Amino acid sequence: MYGDNPYVEAVFENFLTYKNKFSGVISEHTGGVTYYNMTAIDNNLVSMEISSGDESPFGTARILDCKIVGYVEELYEYTGDIHVGIVTERGEGMMIDGVHFYNFNHDNEKYYAIKTCSKCDNCKRGGYTTVT
Repeated sequence: MYGDNPYVEAVFENFLTYKNKFSGVISEHTGGVTYYNMTAIDNNLVSMEISSGDESPFGTARILDCKIVGYVEELYEYTGDIHVGIVTERGEGMMIDGVHFYNFNHDNEKYYAIKTCSKCDNCKRGGYTTVT
């Protein structure tokens, strides 16, 4: 936990990620990080994954005003995998606001806009709530 250290926000903004074979953006054990105005297009498994944002005060791990595209027909390749827009953290307190999801409805594969990391196969930490 952040303990006695003062909270200092880090902002990653105006970033484009596309056609990655795993995740477009991924972070682990981060604190007050805001991902702002990012665009993620046609990433293979996950567009944005923040698996634990518990190193800072409640509500300071944030994804704001981003655009996430599940697939682009001209770039589409069948992989047989699931595709997730955002994987939220294993704990509570992450904030997602102003995020727009496009093309999460391909007939051949499974597309999910939001999934919680607490359900990951290697984690099994409980039933944290995702509210939309």
